[in-house]
Amino acid sequence: MTHIDTPLYLALNFDGGPTVDMIFHIITDKLTWIPLYLLLLYLFWRKYDWRGFLLCIAVVVLSVVVTDHFANLFKTDQGIIHSLFNGFEPRLRPRWALEGITHFVPHSSNNGQFGTVSSHASTLTGVALLCAALLHRRWLTFTLAGWVLLVCYSRIYVAAHYPLDLTWGILVGLVFGFLLLWLTRRVLHIDRFLRKPDPGKPDGGKTE
Repeated sequence: MTHIDTPLYLALNFDGGPTVDMIFHIITDKLTWIPLYLLLLYLFWRKYDWRGFLLCIAVVVLSVVVTDHFANLFKTDQGIIHSLFNGFEPRLRPRWALEGITHFVPHSSNNGQFGTVSSHASTLTGVALLCAALLHRRWLTFTLAGWVLLVCYSRIYVAAHYPLDLTWGILVGLVFGFLLLWLTRRVLHIDRFLRKPDPGKPDGGKTE
């Protein structure tokens, strides 16, 4: 598939000049999205009681840890993946493999040599899926989907990943996200911790 992936990457990667470079440098930085994380915390607090709030946070954090570690297994030529799949070779990031013909924006998150499965794509997809499903607000679902796609494109722009790396990352995030969502709903029964309506409020205490 690399014979399709590389030309697609080159078609999507371009030199937009210093201003565009700065914009995508900001977009690809996880710390940029702290306001979004705080909004998600607020929405969880409004929808669930303190037990449900803590459970939601624990599940989302677990998703980040699991998806990040799983994606990183494919970024080394040693370890369990190399042992299980004889001949497996991690894929160099575009900044290294296409040096001289690709536009590159320096960023601490793409200093590693390999980028076979994108950790950005896997962690963000897992978080977006869980938050969208547990909060169940249409506007938030579209916002989170746009967030994932925007950050994924930024990884192409800064020469950190090929489209296929991001696709694998998104699939990893979806798989673990759905598994944790099933665990949260069917085993831990998260709906037990929904906030009860407050009869004293004009709207009946609704938070949706």
